[in-house]
Amino acid sequence: HRETLKSEIKFKEVVPIQRGDVLSKIHQTFKISYIKDTILPIVLDDATFGTLSSIIMYNNIEILQALASDPDFFSNLFDKMKNTEKKTAEWVSLVDFVQELCDHAKHLQVHQRHQLFLHFIRLGLFDITSSILRDSDDSLRLKGMDVMMSTLHHDPTLLRGYLMQDASGENSLMVTMMDTLLLESQRGLQEQISDVIRMLLDPESIQPVMKENKNEFWDVFYENYFGKVVGVLTPDSNPITLVLVLDLLCFCVHAHSM
Repeated sequence: HRETLKSEIKFKEVVPIQRGDVLSKIHQTFKISYIKDTILPIVLDDATFGTLSSIIMYNNIEILQALASDPDFFSNLFDKMKNTEKKTAEWVSLVDFVQELCDHAKHLQVHQRHQLFLHFIRLGLFDITSSILRDSDDSLRLKGMDVMMSTLHHDPTLLRGYLMQDASGENSLMVTMMDTLLLESQRGLQEQISDVIRMLLDPESIQPVMKENKNEFWDVFYENYFGKVVGVLTPDSNPITLVLVLDLLCFCVHAHSM
């Protein structure tokens, strides 16, 4: 195992990290994870397993906060994503890294997490997510879905607001989402997109201060996309698609008929 850590596992920086203490913390966290998951998973008792998991979580929080304190790091990351050719190993590594960042963000305090996601969105998080969801690689598209779900679980208003501004155009995120629901053959992606759309349309997900404007997003959905949803209700449609669409329609009737 020592030889594996020294020679076989290579640390890859998708964007250079300038601070030595952050690099040291990353290496330490990886080694603890390796011990927990590879070397001692069978012999660890619950208390020790929980302690190691807590160390890893708090280390990841420290790493994320340190990266966020660098004024250029995330800007460099998103600039690199926008300029990297798709279908390359570098693009895959960048998508993996963004997915990991968004996953670790759930452990931040609410205010810190909100500020981080706002920063990511200003840098183009949802534009990049839309690009990932149009990729031909299903595994990458699932990672793009994970990124979107991370923001939704924090605050659906962030994605809803973006979609309101990005409602037009053939390559808009909303069009990509609807195409995934109605035309996709990958069941996992269809089910996740169905969940996303329901969360966006759910009145309970709208903050009290936004209630007076709640109909704006609903209007966009019903005027621009509802016809497409109903249009797939034909005998020739994929049975899985039909089930998901009917489930969505039942939700709309229940949630918006009051």
